[in-house]
Amino acid sequence: MCWKVLTIIGFPTVVIVKQKNTLSLAQQRVEKDGSDFDKAVVYGLLGTLRWSLFDLQSAVDFHRASADLFTALGDEKRLGRVLNNLAATLELFNRPKESGEYYLQSLNLAHKTSDLWNKIRVLCNLGTRSELGIDKKNKEQKLEYLHQAHDLAVNLGRSYGLAIIEFNLSCIYYAARNLPRATAFLEKCVKIADENEYLQIMSFGRGLLGRIAIEQGTKQQAYFYLKQALEFSTISNFQSVSCEIVEVIAELCISNNQRDDAVVLLSYAFNELPDNSNSRTLPALQTTEEQLAQLKQDLGGERYERSFQKGRLMSLAEVCTLAFSLCVSVDEENSTLSVVSQFTNRELDVLRLLAQGKTNEEISTELVVVLKTVEKHAANIFRKLGVKNRTEAAAWALENGVK
Repeated sequence: MCWKVLTIIGFPTVVIVKQKNTLSLAQQRVEKDGSDFDKAVVYGLLGTLRWSLFDLQSAVDFHRASADLFTALGDEKRLGRVLNNLAATLELFNRPKESGEYYLQSLNLAHKTSDLWNKIRVLCNLGTRSELGIDKKNKEQKLEYLHQAHDLAVNLGRSYGLAIIEFNLSCIYYAARNLPRATAFLEKCVKIADENEYLQIMSFGRGLLGRIAIEQGTKQQAYFYLKQALEFSTISNFQSVSCEIVEVIAELCISNNQRDDAVVLLSYAFNELPDNSNSRTLPALQTTEEQLAQLKQDLGGERYERSFQKGRLMSLAEVCTLAFSLCVSVDEENSTLSVVSQFTNRELDVLRLLAQGKTNEEISTELVVVLKTVEKHAANIFRKLGVKNRTEAAAWALENGVK
């Protein structure tokens, strides 16, 4: 399996998808009277768009067209970036030989043009290549690539890339069943994501933490992580990750002997996610198909089929609503902890300062962030607490010992 983070290839997927109409219009204009450079840029963006929608053949075609134009233009820096995108797309297409060749070409061009950002991307993707497997030798090779990328990201101050790398490192250790190391990298990943509000990373980082918590039998933690993960993936409109989080919540249902609910959730995910393990973000010990087969054996054909068909007929919104309801903790004694766990670290900072009676302007100065960011955090706090204003939020914080 390969757990390549989708956004590492180019741009955040949700942004690209929202610009679908704009890119289609741009394509029409550049093909009518645009320069070769304009065409190369637009084709590259279209390749990333088609890739994000899992239209892999179209993605390959657009990336190749972009690469041909940049080659003709002699623009080696942009060519290197496009070749990385092409390599990653071919990898999802299960064409490892071609993929590997393009990765190496891209890495060579990154060295030649001193394109450190692309070097980070290529090294990160090389560190997550599925065909390298997880035996000792290849694990060490993957780790070497990722640690090189990690050092570059730290030196360049690339917080987004660093969060991605921390996640990919956690995936390798998870696959090797070194859960303490995986958890340590995930906690770093989530911390960086929370501080910078990288919603997608906030989501899948918590998704894997939830999966580990289930395996370790710490269900209370699993509830907290997975509820947050689903919330963030829903906010960011990253549908494929929402489906993967739903799968993890199904595993939590199985551990609680809620097998009918698990079948409903898994049948939806099975129907919606691509039948290609390379396209998955979260690593897993079992495939969805294997889990469903076991559930069918446990429940019996007729009972299983009812739940399976129910899941297939549901919308994503309906499935997420069901999954949210299943994430409600059975441990009411920890209700305050449950509420607090919904907040990001930065939201907790804002809540504590609200409780101290500070204004948004004062909070902005103390946290060294712009006023708009404070207002956004405050709005999120009010929504999560179900309160109308800062006075009610401050009162809740004081009553529940948030200082």
